[in-house]
Amino acid sequence: MPTFCNIQRLLWQHRAGAAVALACILSACGGGNGQGLDVNGRPWWESTGGPGSPDSGTGSDGAFNRIQQEILTPDCAMSGCHSSTTSPLGLSLDSGKAYRGLVHKASNQVSGLMLVEPNNADASYLMQKILGTQSGGLQMPLGKPSLSVEKIQAIRQWINDGAKAPVSSPDSGPDSNPDSGDNDTDNPEPAPELLATLSSIQTLVFEQRCTGCHSGDNPLGELDLSNGKSYTQLVERSASIDPQAGTLVSIGDAGDSFLMDKLRGQNLGTIDTPGYLGLRMPLMGGYLDDPTMQVIESWINNGAKDN
Repeated sequence: MPTFCNIQRLLWQHRAGAAVALACILSACGGGNGQGLDVNGRPWWESTGGPGSPDSGTGSDGAFNRIQQEILTPDCAMSGCHSSTTSPLGLSLDSGKAYRGLVHKASNQVSGLMLVEPNNADASYLMQKILGTQSGGLQMPLGKPSLSVEKIQAIRQWINDGAKAPVSSPDSGPDSNPDSGDNDTDNPEPAPELLATLSSIQTLVFEQRCTGCHSGDNPLGELDLSNGKSYTQLVERSASIDPQAGTLVSIGDAGDSFLMDKLRGQNLGTIDTPGYLGLRMPLMGGYLDDPTMQVIESWINNGAKDN
């Protein structure tokens, strides 16, 4: 039969063990380094409605300012990606352009979806692209680690809170606030016509649809399609992916040009067969329409001139 002393000893042991367990739990939770928290110690993407100057990006009305600064600019709007004229599918995520390029804009990869549908993050194609659940193209950011949980949650919260416009500071330019009505979409210029010349194809096809991947220090497939380099990279040059693929652009013969096979998605094989020659291009999805490919074919068949 246990004595009173033994019972007391067991109680002290239980209390000590509980204290150790509590200490372990607290240390596991940790205070953190403050990353991703606002001045009040709360995640910055939460719609707190708290204090903050218009250009500080705090509170629900400034959420997109922080998303632009901490996510889109460093992770997406880089040279060769979603920046300026190199933007794949014409989507620029530069500051001053990203908001009106995303919100209420139809996806060019999957019909029926908007890039950002306010109040519905799950139905927004932007969320699918950064989560890797998209049905077209590849997960974003391309060639970089996936966004952190905190960054993904910030975007999700912003969308579900109505995808509110960025707050402009007093010295901001006209593009800072997409709702100001002062932007170049009020009087758009007529779209330039695509001609069967390299300069036209360069401007309207390569730079808008290809150089997001095929440019820079390590272009995809060792193929640089940036201005001033595309001609020597394509014309009478063997495809680096496989010598069996033949010539990228065979002068006077579009049918024998591997470039056209890649654009049309033909003669590439499948991933489970020998000699597989990769995916159809553009890799970002939203394949070129037939009239555009016919113009490129005309350029090749007419001598693939450097014009």
